[in-house]
Amino acid sequence: MPTETTAPETPLLSLGAVAGTVEVQALKDTMAHLDGLGATFYLSVEHRAANLWVDRPEPDGTLRAELVERLEDFADATAYLPRSSVTAALAANENLLKVEAVFSRLPGMWEGSEHARRPYEVRFDTPLVVNLSALLVDAELAKAAPKAIQPTRTAASPGGMPSPTCDPILLSKGLELWLERNDSWADATKANYTSYVQQFIDVVGKDLSTTDLTADHFTEFDNIVRNLPKNWKSLQTTTGKTLRALAKEKKPKGGGTSAKTLKEKAATISQFFEFLEGQGYWHGRYGKKLFEGIKSNKKSQKHRKVFSNDELKTLFTGEGLPTLQSAKFALYVWGSVLLLYTGARPSEISQLRREDVIKDQDGTWYLRIAASEEHEDEDDGKRLKTDASSRSVPLHPEVMALGFEVFLAHFQPTDPLFPEAMRHKQKVSRELGDWFNQKLLPAAGLKGDGAVLYSLRHTVIERFKGDASLDYLACAYVGHSTDEDSQRPNKVFVDTYGRAHSPATLAARLHPMLDFGIDWTPIKKLIADKDTEWKGGRLQLARAKKAAKRVAKQR
Repeated sequence: MPTETTAPETPLLSLGAVAGTVEVQALKDTMAHLDGLGATFYLSVEHRAANLWVDRPEPDGTLRAELVERLEDFADATAYLPRSSVTAALAANENLLKVEAVFSRLPGMWEGSEHARRPYEVRFDTPLVVNLSALLVDAELAKAAPKAIQPTRTAASPGGMPSPTCDPILLSKGLELWLERNDSWADATKANYTSYVQQFIDVVGKDLSTTDLTADHFTEFDNIVRNLPKNWKSLQTTTGKTLRALAKEKKPKGGGTSAKTLKEKAATISQFFEFLEGQGYWHGRYGKKLFEGIKSNKKSQKHRKVFSNDELKTLFTGEGLPTLQSAKFALYVWGSVLLLYTGARPSEISQLRREDVIKDQDGTWYLRIAASEEHEDEDDGKRLKTDASSRSVPLHPEVMALGFEVFLAHFQPTDPLFPEAMRHKQKVSRELGDWFNQKLLPAAGLKGDGAVLYSLRHTVIERFKGDASLDYLACAYVGHSTDEDSQRPNKVFVDTYGRAHSPATLAARLHPMLDFGIDWTPIKKLIADKDTEWKGGRLQLARAKKAAKRVAKQR
C-alpha cells in the first residue's frame, strides 16, 4: 500500500493533453516517463458504492485485509491510482483502464497521524472504466514530459496545448457499436443505457457525427433535460411536442426529473463517450460535467411511509381485500406477504426460484437470497444490490400457515416462483411495484404520504429498531452490512447462509417483533381459490417465452 503524498497544489492536466494524442502507445510512453519521475496519477470518481479496506498485521507478521466501512456513495475529484492500476495502465492495449480500487485523501479515507498516514483502499462494487487519456497529473511535473511526436490528427486548443481530435462516426452508429461491444449486458441495462443515449441523440440531432459536436450541444442537452417533466415520454406521445417545447412548459412543484435520474443519465452518456474516445472516435473535450451541481434531496429520498397495524389490516383484509382477490398473478399476493414478513427488497422477492426456498435441518424454512452464478443465462440471472444483500431470511410461521409449502410444490428447483415479474425487462421489481402502488394502495385508501411498495420493507426495519441490542441481527435479516460479517469466527455461517447467523437464530430473536395482529383467514382462502388460475397464467407465460426464444434463434 503506498504512503500518503502531498495533495497537488498546482493545476492538473490530463494525460491526453500532456501526450498531445489519444494514441495508446504515446499515452503509455508519456505515462512511463512521468511514473519514473514519481508522478501520482489522479482520476475523478463520481458516486460509487464501495468498501474501505486496510491491511492489518497479524501476530506472525503477515498482513490481512480487513473491512473498515461500507460506503454507499463515494465520490472524489482527485482520487489516485494504486500501484497495481498504474502497472495495468502501462500494459494496456487500448485507451481504456479498468479501475477496481483507488486511494483518497478525503477525511475518513485514511488512518494514522498527519505525517504517517495509511490510506484505506477504496474497492468499488463494480469496476470503474476510464480512459488513459483522462488520467490527471500535476501540471508542473508534466512540463518534464518529453514532447511526443504529434500525429496528424491534432488540433491546437485555445491555450496553445495540443488537444487530441478524432475520426468521425455518426452518433447512432456509435451507439450501435457500443451496444455490440457490450452484448453481455442484461436486457434491463441495455434498455436503460440505450434510452439515455438516444435521448441525447434526439436532442442534438440524429444525423450528427462526433466531429460535429460542440460544447453548445452538451449545454443545450443539459438545459433541456433538467427542465423536462417526469412524464415527458407520455406527454410527447400524446401531444407530439418536441423535448425542447416540453422543457419550456411550466411544471408542478416536484414534477421535474429527479436528481437520481439526472446522475444516471450523466454517468451513462459519459461512459458512452469514453468508449468512443477509446475507439478513436471522440476527443474527450466536452460532456464530462453534465448536470453538474445536481444534488439529491436525501431527506425526501429517505422518507418512506411506515405502516401501522391498523393500516396493514386495511391493506390486506379490509378495503384492499377485493383488489387482492382479483389479483391476476401470484406475485401480487405472495410477493406482498413475503415483503411484509421478510423486509426484503422487491427485486429480491421477484427473482426467487424454487431452489431458493430451503428447509433447514432443524425444520426452519428460509429464503436463500443470492445472485446467480456467472455461467447462468444472463437474461434469467438474479442480481443483488450489494454484497451484503446475500443472506438467508427465515420465513415467518404466518407465511407457512398461508400455504406457501403447497405453492412451492408446483415448481421444479430452477423454476422462478414469479415468472410474471420478468415481463418488465427494464426493472424486475416493476411488475409488483406498479400493481401495489397504482391499484392496491389507492383501493385501500392509503395512497400518498410516502406510501409505496418499499414501505413494507421500511415497516419491518422500523419494528426492528424497537430493540437496538438486536441491530446486528436485524442487519443480517434485511441485508445491510456490518463489520461482524468479515470476522473469522462467523465463517461457517457466512459460507452456509451468506451471513453470520443461522436462520433459526434470526427467527427466534426477530420474528416476535413482526406481530401485526392480522387475521389472515381471508387471504388464505383467496390463495386457495386462485391457485389454479395463477398456475395457468404461469404456463401461458412459459409458452410465450419459449416462442420468443425460437423467433430470436431464427433471426
